[in-house]
Amino acid sequence: MIGGSIMRGTTLISSIRVNKNIENEYDSISGEGYIIYKNFNKKFEKEKVFNESNDLVVVIDGVILNNEKLNKQYHSKDNFDLVSKMYKEKGIDFVKDLRGNFYGVILDKVRNEFFVFTNHLGNKPVYYYHNKEKEIFVAGSDLFNIIEALKNMGIKVSLDELGAYYMLTFGYMIADTTLIKEIKRIEPGTILKLNNNSLESKQYFFLDNENYLKDSEDEIIYNMNELFRESIDMAFKKDVENGYNHVAYLSGGLDSRMVSIVAKELGYEDITTITFSENYSRDEKIARKIAADFKFDSIFKSLNNGEFLKNVDKAVEANFGQNIYSGAIHLVSANEIINFDKFGFIHNGNLADVMHGDYIAAPRHTSPEIGNWMYSRRFKDKVEHINPFVKEKYGNEERFAVYNRGINGMYNGSVSSLDISETCEPFTNQDLIAYCSRMKPEYKYKEALFLKMIQKYYPEATKYKWQKWNLRPTKFNTKFMGTFAGKVFRVVDGQIQLRFSQSNNMNPFNKWYSENESLRGFINNYIKDNFWLLEDYTDIKNDCEIIAKEGNVIEKTQVMTLLNFMKRIRNIYE
Repeated sequence: MIGGSIMRGTTLISSIRVNKNIENEYDSISGEGYIIYKNFNKKFEKEKVFNESNDLVVVIDGVILNNEKLNKQYHSKDNFDLVSKMYKEKGIDFVKDLRGNFYGVILDKVRNEFFVFTNHLGNKPVYYYHNKEKEIFVAGSDLFNIIEALKNMGIKVSLDELGAYYMLTFGYMIADTTLIKEIKRIEPGTILKLNNNSLESKQYFFLDNENYLKDSEDEIIYNMNELFRESIDMAFKKDVENGYNHVAYLSGGLDSRMVSIVAKELGYEDITTITFSENYSRDEKIARKIAADFKFDSIFKSLNNGEFLKNVDKAVEANFGQNIYSGAIHLVSANEIINFDKFGFIHNGNLADVMHGDYIAAPRHTSPEIGNWMYSRRFKDKVEHINPFVKEKYGNEERFAVYNRGINGMYNGSVSSLDISETCEPFTNQDLIAYCSRMKPEYKYKEALFLKMIQKYYPEATKYKWQKWNLRPTKFNTKFMGTFAGKVFRVVDGQIQLRFSQSNNMNPFNKWYSENESLRGFINNYIKDNFWLLEDYTDIKNDCEIIAKEGNVIEKTQVMTLLNFMKRIRNIYE
């Protein structure tokens, strides 16, 4: 345990210095020079694997959505038997055939090889430490537990200063960086192999957005819809198989409504929706109307006054400090008031951008521009040296945005919910995005084909305003928004929001900060009282002081995230 918090997920330690006392705290599997221990959340327990045979140790934390099909193919009786047979036939490449949100560990006892892997998009983050000279490898889903394990082996960790500036600019990490110099994140779609203390990395899935589809526009719309429906069906069916009702987030946007509306059309009932926003915001009004018309049970959490922003500890504990705490604390605070016992997946529209192309800023691919994806450009010069690396690794703006703003940033809410349940992001289904990512940029630009798919197959979803437009997403309004008059409408609407109502803003941070004296005092005092944590990092401390004096609310929460993380690391070592 770390300062009262309990480890989440799984930790693997491979070392001659391994401490077996951990067996008394958690379920574990151990052998000569290693221990694997776990504390899974209590959802979908029969789907998860933590077992061993004479030849293998298998850990799967998450849900394999296509296991029914695979069980028939391999004549397996459960997921442990399935993975064992798949590994025997295909080796570690079996991971490519799995669908769902998961990570896993395989120990091949015969070859004395460890494998640690993520799913195709790394929906459930995994971190690792490797020191070849000291013969230590630690990997796990709980970053703080990895640090505690290292402390118990006499290893001191340090702040990654580039990671700190990622937090102060982007508000999340880039590529495999974490806020700890000695610890990296396993990248999406990647398998690590440890053999004789040598570590190899292989990426089995990387988004292909340049090998364009040859299908016609109509064929793409049809296939997009079929793949999306299949993704929704697989996830909601898994709820039913495990005796759960359904729960999904619902806002005034397009993505979240499509999850519940399509599930309803597929015949799924007992759907409860969760909405969190300012009272009387567009999100509340639109979501309330949709829930009423489609007969969803509806839960609403008011975010008025922003008082939940004071719960920095809870947010950083939930996302391990690798993401700006203010980006998910509204969701965390909503989750706290709900009893999730009867629900399965927390279904959501997170990262729909990777499917329909909202990270495309033009009807063509462009070179990555890192400044486009920062919460704050104030210290952009401190990270600009990564530009050559970014261009070489990602090639174009969309791919950089998907893997960083999307996976490392927008998954904040999903990652922050994993102590409660499993999450499902149907727009990120591997087969769906492998197909849709290959659409030409002009089909993705302004979500062109996604809108056409909705208008063709789900006209009932266009009866409600799209919070982004303040108009219904009909064919007529799609054309209108592309005209000069439409552009004027958006500008005027934006100015009204900025100067007056802010009804288009689920999280009007500036309004809360200016109107709530208690919150304003908390934020400023939190930063002031914790500056000392950066006393060993003069440049970072000085830059944080500038933000404290001149920064907006979001920038201040970026500093608060960094400070809270530093406090936690200090507490681990005290």
